[in-house]
Amino acid sequence: MKGTWRSRLIKIDSSPDFLIQDTDWALVHILPLVAVPLATAGLSKTRMIKNIKLESVVEVFEGESNGSGYVPVESLSRVLKDVVPENLVVLKSLSKLYS
Repeated sequence: MKGTWRSRLIKIDSSPDFLIQDTDWALVHILPLVAVPLATAGLSKTRMIKNIKLESVVEVFEGESNGSGYVPVESLSRVLKDVVPENLVVLKSLSKLYS
């Protein structure tokens, strides 16, 4: 099995909310937002992703049977009502990174 990626969950804190897939850390187009200190607790379970157009979007849900839900950072406050404005500033800055 040399050279293959196996996805597994990594616990980075004592809380079960901080489980991430180890493959997320190896991919340059995915940023698990658990790594970013944000005041909105719900954002720690999401990921920022560069889509096929190289636009930064926040993945609010993902699953094998239901697909994925991507929201542009500018529209995040319309989808998640408890997003703190300071978090949007941080996310907008991160969205400008190349990968």
